[in-house]
Amino acid sequence: RYSPTVKSETDLMLERLGLNIKAKKELKELKAPMPGLVLEFRVVPGDKVVEGDALVVLEAMKMENILKSPGEATVKSIEVTKGQAIEKNQVLITFE
Repeated sequence: RYSPTVKSETDLMLERLGLNIKAKKELKELKAPMPGLVLEFRVVPGDKVVEGDALVVLEAMKMENILKSPGEATVKSIEVTKGQAIEKNQVLITFE
């Protein structure tokens, strides 16, 4: 028996970036999906966030990207500073 699944290009890209469904269930940290520059934080430690809340504004390839919460959690700490250059998969925010 075979149980094939169909995935779009977007689904495959999200899996490669670590933003798939599994990541939503185990919300412990937010990692940078790409290298860039931190422009702004929209949360502070202690804030409660829900899925879709804006967390960080990241500049990459001359575009501003808003990183959103993949699930419900409380912000424990912010691991980088405003204006800091970051690498792909660098931890930006940890959650409780």
